[in-house]
Amino acid sequence: MMKPCFLKIVTVVDGEESIFSQEAEMELFSESAKLRYFENGGKVSLHISNGQVTVAREGDYILRLLLKEGKKNRGIIGVSGTEGEVETVTHKIGFAIKKNSLLMSMKYTLLFDSGKQEMHLTCRAKQTNFGGTMKIQYLGHSCFKLTESTGTTIVTDPYKGIGYDLPKGLTADAVTVSHGHFDHNNVGAIGGRPRIIDKEGF
Repeated sequence: MMKPCFLKIVTVVDGEESIFSQEAEMELFSESAKLRYFENGGKVSLHISNGQVTVAREGDYILRLLLKEGKKNRGIIGVSGTEGEVETVTHKIGFAIKKNSLLMSMKYTLLFDSGKQEMHLTCRAKQTNFGGTMKIQYLGHSCFKLTESTGTTIVTDPYKGIGYDLPKGLTADAVTVSHGHFDHNNVGAIGGRPRIIDKEGF
């Protein structure tokens, strides 16, 4: 089942970098993934399976590519109604699939009748709505540890000097500090290189 995700794609075309990010949908399996998003009136889908990537775009601009490392494949590219053939030579494909995220990198060359384009594409996607639960643990004073079902952890108002200590080995992805008193801002006691949120809008 497709689930919402946040997608970031960095594309380098003949040395020129562009960055694209937006909401998308993703379905993850242990060795494969599907990704779908809408861009400028077109629907784009990527499918990673068996060490190869298929890319399809429908709408005003048509794109159909099969990328397989070390192989040359034919594809279709162009404005709808005037699209033509293109060949792809795939140099490298790498990807990592985790429980709620995908990282993929591809280097390939597009071969046209009129020339070629060197492409390097990096794609990162992370699910944004897991429909899971959150564990709330009271650590004393004004300090709580919030753990999302994905494993993301937030610690609020870490303290010191109040007669008891924070739990040893406490880590977080983010730490919130409501105000700058010693019993609310002991951020140095939290491991994991957390993001510190200590002002409005952070």
